[in-house]
Amino acid sequence: MFTKKFCCSNQAAKVAKMLAFTDMVFSILMIFILSSFVHIYLNYPNTLHYMIEENPEKQEDLKKFLIWGPQKKALLLSVPFIGSFLNGFKGILLFIGAHQRRVTAIKIWLILTFTFLVASMLTFVAEVIFTQDKGLLVCITLLDWIYETYSIWVVQCLFCELRQEQRIQNRSNETVRTNASPASTRSDNFLETATTLTSIQKF
Repeated sequence: MFTKKFCCSNQAAKVAKMLAFTDMVFSILMIFILSSFVHIYLNYPNTLHYMIEENPEKQEDLKKFLIWGPQKKALLLSVPFIGSFLNGFKGILLFIGAHQRRVTAIKIWLILTFTFLVASMLTFVAEVIFTQDKGLLVCITLLDWIYETYSIWVVQCLFCELRQEQRIQNRSNETVRTNASPASTRSDNFLETATTLTSIQKF
């Protein structure tokens, strides 16, 4: 068994459950924020225009959004929505894998998380170029990368732990089958001998 010391516990499964719960909470929070913005945009558009008029220098991103066409707006809003739903799905998948100790679920989570992390790094430069508040974006992105890297490390430790348990279980099963084989062979030989003797007596 692994004895690594993590942030809140020395058990990888326990920390993985905490990370899964955190992902699910943040996903719900992001979906709520995005839904609130869409509700305001569709029902109270004057509120957004008022925010721009009050502080135009700090609302350049919002101003750009309102100028864009409906297709571009839909694309811009769909990306964070899809990302939030996928993050919530990853959280559920990780919790199931850690709680029920399923290697397949953990492996899928690792592949998805690593893929999303690489995609985030590839699109980071474009996001910085087209965003007004670059300092805030950089801070949030770096914190997210640190969190995701730590999560991958914890879940990778859990994955190795589960694989080791599988190997031990497979060896145990092989040992049981190996020990059972001689007994089964002796039993078969005894039955053959008894059958042969019975046939001789009848003859």
